[in-house]
Amino acid sequence: MKPRYPTLMALASLLASIVPPAALGSEPMESEPDPPAVLTELLPDDAYGAGDSCLLMRKVGQVDVLDENHLLFWGRKDEAWINRLSVRCRGLRENALLAFEQHGSSVCRNDWVNAHERGAMIGQDFPARCRLGDFAPLDPQQAAMVRKQFRHLRDSRRRARKDQASP
Repeated sequence: MKPRYPTLMALASLLASIVPPAALGSEPMESEPDPPAVLTELLPDDAYGAGDSCLLMRKVGQVDVLDENHLLFWGRKDEAWINRLSVRCRGLRENALLAFEQHGSSVCRNDWVNAHERGAMIGQDFPARCRLGDFAPLDPQQAAMVRKQFRHLRDSRRRARKDQASP
């Protein structure tokens, strides 16, 4: 079967060549890849544009915040989609509660998502407001690898900040 999106299908092998799966363990890496750079440099803009402009929410089981530019949608079945937001969404955090402003049963390009801080009272917080981009399909193995790399980068940055703050 020929993949619909060869650029996206090649993502897993490209990421694996940059960071072997064994390197995603707890050991620090010599040279950390920057997953946002991996996604933006290895995938041209038209790779995202070739995706779907809408996604039925009944297909979605979970949404992960990867960073201020990317959301990862996990399907209820063996499906996954990455969404590169239209613009950087300042204040979007990995543990945010996401509220999609959907019209009908789908979320589409240019729809809004509000990211509320956990523990904040709705109506008394100022959520990050983000605009969705296109939904580019990934196979679940690629999606898992992308999520691992983003988490590894985030954890590495936290450790570095903590080490700098410690006297």
